[in-house]
Amino acid sequence: MKLDRTQAPKFSPIQNFKLKKAESHRLDNGIPFHLIPAGNQPLVNLQLIFKAGKRYEAKEGVSYFTAKMLTEGTTAYSSSQMYEAFDKLGAFFEIQAGFEHLVIEVICLSKHVENVLDLVLEFIAEAQFPESELQKVIGISHQQLKVNLQKNNYLAGILFRETLFGKHHPYGYRQSHEMIDGIKRDDLVQHYQQNILSKEFDVIVAGMVDQSTFQLINQKLGRLPIHPRESKAVSAFSFKPVTGSFYEEKEEALQTSLRIGRLLFPIVHPDRLAFEVFNEILGGYFGSRLMKNIREEKGYTYGIYSSVVSLFQTGYFLIGTDVIKDKRQEVLDEIYKEIKELKDNLVSDEELSLVKNYMAGSFVKSINTPLSVIDYFKTIYFNHLPEDYYDHYVSQIQQVTAEQVHTMANKYFNEDLLEVLVG
Repeated sequence: MKLDRTQAPKFSPIQNFKLKKAESHRLDNGIPFHLIPAGNQPLVNLQLIFKAGKRYEAKEGVSYFTAKMLTEGTTAYSSSQMYEAFDKLGAFFEIQAGFEHLVIEVICLSKHVENVLDLVLEFIAEAQFPESELQKVIGISHQQLKVNLQKNNYLAGILFRETLFGKHHPYGYRQSHEMIDGIKRDDLVQHYQQNILSKEFDVIVAGMVDQSTFQLINQKLGRLPIHPRESKAVSAFSFKPVTGSFYEEKEEALQTSLRIGRLLFPIVHPDRLAFEVFNEILGGYFGSRLMKNIREEKGYTYGIYSSVVSLFQTGYFLIGTDVIKDKRQEVLDEIYKEIKELKDNLVSDEELSLVKNYMAGSFVKSINTPLSVIDYFKTIYFNHLPEDYYDHYVSQIQQVTAEQVHTMANKYFNEDLLEVLVG
């Protein structure tokens, strides 16, 4: 059959898409284990997730440097030997410390899972934090920070969070040269012993996996001794709305980085989906109102976006862009103009339908690989959402009305926002 390229493909509304469900078990030592069989390629994504992020720090910066140092020397491996061992297996690995968790992620061929597990076991149970390697990491961190501090967009981002949450809040503090110099080996050993070594963690595995994978991981990780935690997370959060405009000028800068936003709500909130639609219309995708106005019509920027960020117990709304320096006030005026338009008038049926279909399509596209499913499972699991939360996501998005979008605009934008400008 010859394809007629003069005719557009037939439009078919996207229906609900059922997310792959995890099979949850406990290893012999009580460790929670979640198996997500998906895909027909011999790949496995293995993640070990510890309660060892910023919220569990006794000293600012230790979770970041603990993550950097875990593989830099163990009882049996030097730093270079550890990296060479992963390279020989063709495995990708990454260790990141976020606000809540320290995550060890490995992607490898299914046939190498056992060997990969042996390496992971080595550095979670036998990390030594050698002083010589720590000094190298500290030196690299100083250099990276020096480079980042020259970037307006980096400064605007950290200043926004610092102002929104506070200089010493786990969500708000920034890395500094003084902080880096203050990191000592004993700090990392303490964080490791209190939050990682013999402490409970979650194991999530996705890809070409089955019950034999569970048995293998149980054999390896299920024999680890697990002891009660000694450190506690920061549990008493105090979130107060912050408004005002903060400008850090750089005379030599040609552009200004803008970050505008406010505190919002955590992912478990009745307004969440309606606000996501509002956000998408305002600045969530390439065809958004902010993009059309400030990029396409005015030519003040290459790109402008708005987003909703979810954190433990809270979240925030953010508009970000880099603009021509002498047009920064005009850009601010246009941003508030677009927000006011959504407050004063209902969005048209045509635009609303376009945006909701785009959101539905983007969602389905984002879960088209086995390894991406793991991120959605983590959102459900760690936020205590219903197991079928994303199964109804498309239909719930489609049910959002113009009146609800109008309500979101007036409910959450009836006061001043926080503005941070750098450059």
